[in-house]
This record gives sequence, structure tokens and C-alpha cells, in this order.
Amino acid sequence: MLPEMIAGGEGKTVEFKQDVPKDIMKYVPTAVAFANTTGGTMVFGVSDTGEIVGIEEGLVKSRMEEVSCEIGGRTEPTVSFEVDSYCLEGRHLIVVEVHRGSLTPYRMKGRGVFIRQGRNTFQACEEKIRELELERVNRTFDSLPFLDGSGSRDVAGSDVEGLLSLMREHGHEGCTVETLVSMGVLDLVDGRLASTVAFDLLTANRGRYETSCALFRGLSKIDFEDRTECSGNIMEQIETAVSFVRRNMRRRAVIKGLYREDVYDVPITALREAIVNALVHRSYVNRDTVTVTILDDRIEVESPGTLLMRAEQLGTGMYRTRNEVVARFLREVGVCEVRGTGVQRMREACRAQGLREPIIEEVEDHVRVTFFKESGQDRIPALGMQERRMLEIMSRDPDVTQDRLAEELGISKAYVAKLVRHSKDRGLLVRDATVRKGGWAVDLERLERM
Repeated sequence: MLPEMIAGGEGKTVEFKQDVPKDIMKYVPTAVAFANTTGGTMVFGVSDTGEIVGIEEGLVKSRMEEVSCEIGGRTEPTVSFEVDSYCLEGRHLIVVEVHRGSLTPYRMKGRGVFIRQGRNTFQACEEKIRELELERVNRTFDSLPFLDGSGSRDVAGSDVEGLLSLMREHGHEGCTVETLVSMGVLDLVDGRLASTVAFDLLTANRGRYETSCALFRGLSKIDFEDRTECSGNIMEQIETAVSFVRRNMRRRAVIKGLYREDVYDVPITALREAIVNALVHRSYVNRDTVTVTILDDRIEVESPGTLLMRAEQLGTGMYRTRNEVVARFLREVGVCEVRGTGVQRMREACRAQGLREPIIEEVEDHVRVTFFKESGQDRIPALGMQERRMLEIMSRDPDVTQDRLAEELGISKAYVAKLVRHSKDRGLLVRDATVRKGGWAVDLERLERM
């Protein structure tokens, strides 16, 4: 397990340290960040590039005590963690396993709250701290009171009846206003109905959360051909976004038995699932827009907020959401399926059509789902030798700088920048923008196909 973790490199849940730093700011904030997000592991005795350098055997015990003392004494609430030592390739390592906590937000005394984004640890913004505070009391943002511009929580009777009618259409014939109150969609304050964030999102959307859809020509987000802004309630935004991708995707006719069936570049069922997930599980504390982007070789669905579980847990049936009230209502009216099954359905739909599985990743403080179109329809030209060599270097050393690439390839830095731009346009290269230099991620599977 440990060798595979080291081979996989640093990431959201893995951090390497060549030794135990004298400066506690180089590892205590990371322990706090792991506890505030999805947990994680710090390995001392491994360099940033994954080289196992080890810790002097005679110092292992004292270093372990030092790490335990600093993490345990400088965090509040005290994070839950375990410290152990391992011998790998004849070298001694210290491994600190930090568990995701239930008493968020965790802080480093005198320094504040930290979170993990990609391979880096950052000070949490006020919006993220608010989310963590809600997690601690087991509340989701959509259950909070919604106040309009005048400070009113009044609800429109027509909006209430609209939600009840929708539930009745889907088999909940006996539902009443009390049903919506028990679900948390509405509040009852001094005998009067009051709006929650969930109620507003499902009806008037006075909070003005939007979904932006765009079709671009080519492989980069420069020349757009079509655009739609969706500003209605959540259900209207889902339908508008799905209609947009259906209208702007190529399709071909396939005869199945006696019937003709349209097959799209990417299965509509998979795209709909991604769009529903983006709107249901997004962070509404973050005011950014959900985006749906269609390019020649791929379709991207991106939403504000980080993943709520580790990437390897996606599609296993595990379930967490930032907006449980909205999610529950949409399940009751047939917009969402059984909780915890969406990612697996997306993967299965793409595999059934002979496509690559979608990639789900964090991009700064957003989650992006990328669907790849059929390879026979990709408009990506053949790679040049220099570009291929550059990508091979980046895959071996994600922290390589453009200056060093220019030196190793024997070309100018300007030409390296051009090759980087081309690789990004082809969908072969992604850079972690949260690090100053390097941070490259190469899609090796796609590279092998080209």
C-alpha cells in the first residue's frame, strides 16, 4: 500500500516531506487541512519528486514524538491522527495518517483554518469556514433561512402549490404543506411559513444562482458558436442545460431491431447525470456559476465547490452532499436517482457506447467532469516529436519548469509555451494553477492513442 501511494505522487490526500521540518508551518497546517477535507497521509522521508531518502534510524523515535506533540498540541479541536514508522527499500519513513474530522472547522492555534486543494494547503476563506461550521452541526447550506433583498422570508402560495403539484404528479398524492416542512423545504416560524434556501432554489431562485452553457469551435475555449444562460430554478436550469447539449452534439442513427435510435457523441443519460450532480452538490456559499462547455473533442461540466470524498471513493456507493434538502426533494420527484449511484451510471453509460470513462477532478475550488467524444471523431492532429518528448518529461517530473524543458529539449522557452498550449488544447495536459511552477498532469492514456 505505501509503495503504491509513494509511486502515485503527491495529491489532495498525500503529502511528502524529505525530513521532519524545523518549521512547523510546513506540516501542521497540512494536518489541519486533511482533517477539514477528506483526510490524508503525510510521509516523512520522501522528497517532493517521490524519491525515498529516508530518516536516520537513530532519529526516527524522537522525530515521531516531535510530530505527534506538534500536531496534537497546536490544533483545535485536536485532529485525529496516527503516527507510525516503516522501513522501505532499507530506509526508514514516518507516516502520519490524518482522519477526516466531524468537529470542523479545525484550526491551527493562532494561525487559523486550512483546507486542501489539489496538492497544496491553503488558508480557508470565510465562505469555506461557513461550510465547515455547518458540517459540524450536521446542517447543509440549503436548510438555512433564505432572506430576500428586503430581509423578508415570505413565501408565495403559488410557489408552494407548484412544488406540491409536482410531488403529486410523482405519486405523493397525500402530500401537504406539512410534508414540505418535514422535508426542510419550508420553515414554520411563529405559525407562518418561511422560506429556506432550498425553497428559493426550487422555485423563484431569487438568490440568482446560474448555469452557463457554451459551444466552442475547436479544442480551446476561445471561439464560441452558441451560448445559453440559465437563470431559472434548479429544475429549469437542468432541463435548459440538457436541451443545450442535446441541440449542439453530433448524432448518428443506429438501427436496433425494428427501430431507429439516435446515438450522440456522449450519452445524454451520462451528461444529464453530471448536470444534475453539478446543481445538486455544488457549493451555494460560492457564488460562481455552473458551466457546461462543449468542445470538438470533449464536454466539460464544472461546478463550484471541492469534492466531498476522496476521488477513489466516487462510484462506490458512498454518498455525501452539501444540499441534502434539495437532493431529497429532487429524488422524490424523479429528477435524481438513488443516492450514491450517479457516478457509476455515468461510467457505465460511457463504457456501453465504447467511450472512455469520464474524468472527475478538482480544479482549484471547483469540480470538473470531463466526457470524451468518440475517438474516431476527434479532430486532433498527430503529435510532433518535440511535443511528445515534452509530455514524457512532464509525466516523469510533474514539477519541471518551462525553463528546464527548454534546456532539455534544446528549444526556446517561447516554443515550449507554444507546445504546452497545444497539449492543453488536445486535452493531453492539465496544470495545477495553485502551484507557482510545474504541477503538470499528463493524460498518458490519451497520449498512447495518438
